[in-house]
Amino acid sequence: MANKQDEAGNTHIWRCYARGPRHEDLSSWISRIEFRLHESFVNSVRVFHKAPYSVEEAGWGEFDINIAIFFVDPAEKPVEFLHHLRVR
Repeated sequence: MANKQDEAGNTHIWRCYARGPRHEDLSSWISRIEFRLHESFVNSVRVFHKAPYSVEEAGWGEFDINIAIFFVDPAEKPVEFLHHLRVR
């Protein structure tokens, strides 16, 4: 959809996902993954308890997505990082 606007003013469809290097099932180690999108999105916090850990949306700008990975083992601290979503 690049460079054309829909009714809402969106110009791009994007996807952000988390997966293993060979697309293996990570549910033995991961209890959930949270994607925190820009607050302008409806339901800006997306939580996935099983694969596919993937968010697909339409938008018009760039922003940071905060991603938090929570592990099955309660002794393991969650891993958090930012992914900058940008238009190419």
